[in-house]
Amino acid sequence: MASKHKVVFAGLARDCAHALPGILQTIEDFGEELSDWGYVFLENNSVDNSFQVLSAFDRRLQRGIVRSFGDLQAEFQLRTERLAMLRNRCIEEIFADSRLREFDYLIVMDLDAVNEQFDKSRILELLDTRNPEWTAMFANQSERYYDIWALRHPTLSPDDCWRRVRERPENMSKEEALQEFVVKRRKKLDPSRGFIPVDSAFGGFGLYRLQPLNGCRYVGVAADGEETCEHVAFHECLTKNGGQLFIDASLINGRGNHRHNAGMSFKTKLLRKINKRLNRSPN
Repeated sequence: MASKHKVVFAGLARDCAHALPGILQTIEDFGEELSDWGYVFLENNSVDNSFQVLSAFDRRLQRGIVRSFGDLQAEFQLRTERLAMLRNRCIEEIFADSRLREFDYLIVMDLDAVNEQFDKSRILELLDTRNPEWTAMFANQSERYYDIWALRHPTLSPDDCWRRVRERPENMSKEEALQEFVVKRRKKLDPSRGFIPVDSAFGGFGLYRLQPLNGCRYVGVAADGEETCEHVAFHECLTKNGGQLFIDASLINGRGNHRHNAGMSFKTKLLRKINKRLNRSPN
């Protein structure tokens, strides 16, 4: 018997063609457990056929929205600025759609190799979980929790790790700062810890109650013009509105040591490298 819940998936794609078939099949299989499901997938600047793969999926199922933004890098040079713009567009597309905006939940997923696993049974349990009364649940990784930039927790990662590296003391080398503010924070979270309250997290997978998200915005550039993790401002909005955010330590989506480009073809890596050189600022 299908779950009574309705879930919309959202994801951003750039050179994910190597991982998309498996992830899309997983999403489709999970959809069969729900009363309704949909998706918003946005692509930009791919040198592979990511958009074609997503478009074929959409033509076959016709359950959501797939769009390409082409050369977004020409308009937004900073990566986090592009990510924030596209994630905001995902939310806007959902609430502008007469069907999707009535759904109960949103799952935001990275559409690449970091999502090695999809714990269908655990996610279905979370959809029915009311204790704690959560607004968002984030995945954990089995070998180490890797997404420190998005994490805000009083002891695990209380601040922006990369800003700490940039603003390190004069007597501290960059290598020492990386070890202190990034590597040391990437600790294994025991799955038996249960729900870990956080102010922000992501880890490649976030499950949200949909309605509280309306009006919140992702921000990828700090007031000083430096890149900042786009998830933090979005989650700050949720917590200010009374939302409760957790890492579910038992919800494992991967090992935590996979690079986003794991499994990418040599040709795609080469084209990406060429594209990066062509688009590099002269400053």
